[in-house]
Amino acid sequence: MSKKQRCYYSGKKKRHTLKAQLVVDQASGKIICTAYGIGRIHDFRLLKNTKVRFHTSQLCLADKGYQGIAKILDE
Repeated sequence: MSKKQRCYYSGKKKRHTLKAQLVVDQASGKIICTAYGIGRIHDFRLLKNTKVRFHTSQLCLADKGYQGIAKILDE
């Protein structure tokens, strides 16, 4: 495996992967933001790197990969 391929390799999935994230308005179904990254990057780090900011009154539904989101809402 070359160095270029290695950065896309996900040890968890045992495959070369890319990640995609969507921020969607639940009421209207409109896509607010998209983010893409290499397979090795953690979901929460990808969110922090995109610098998407949420208002503290917004409801956020996310999986366990985003457990620290309440802390960045306070910033």
